Amino acid sequence: MQAELYRRQNIGRYSGVGAFSSILKCGECGGWYGAKVWHSNDKYRKVIYQCNKKYAKGCKCKTPHITEDEIKGLFIKAANELFSEKDEIIANTKAMMNLVCNTDELDKALGDCIAELNIIAEQMQSAISENSRVTLNQNEYEERYSELTERYNTIKARYDELTERIDGKKAQRELFKGFIQTLEKQGTLIEEFDGGLWSSLVQEVVINAKDDIRLIFKNGIEIITR
Repeated sequence: MQAELYRRQNIGRYSGVGAFSSILKCGECGGWYGAKVWHSNDKYRKVIYQCNKKYAKGCKCKTPHITEDEIKGLFIKAANELFSEKDEIIANTKAMMNLVCNTDELDKALGDCIAELNIIAEQMQSAISENSRVTLNQNEYEERYSELTERYNTIKARYDELTERIDGKKAQRELFKGFIQTLEKQGTLIEEFDGGLWSSLVQEVVINAKDDIRLIFKNGIEIITR
């Protein structure tokens, strides 16, 4: 998840197939939309997007295709809704960021894990050293060492889980910050599609029907366009 969040944050300033890759989602099957070329060899050539699973065996998706111009038009409309209320949205996003992305409790739990891992590691090393110096019952030694190893692995799994959750929250904070900075810099409504704004603001677009297309922004706001 962390890598995906950073990937979405840093897509870059461009439009076209790359800008819409892994963002347009089928509302029926959850699959991604992909670009298809219609009339590739004549004057009616155009690029459309449709669910990649639409004609797969066993798939019954009835979600519609959508053109690049339609996507851009929907984004302009939805983005302008954001910009028209940007002060309130910025304030709400900052409050949400501070709540959702707070890692204080996780950081404390991680510190406890590190301390316990260090203690267990010392106990394991002590057991190894003692076994090398003193003749011990090997069955008892193996049992003791196995218990320490099991404890260590359990705490290490917890450590890995906490680390992943903390990294995810930090990545989410960066997305929120980028979203806020984009809104703060935007002074006017837009009339043309801007690939930079698209990549900075949009998390994904869920297509259910021609009259039910949902733009989900990186702060969690969902705007249904019709």
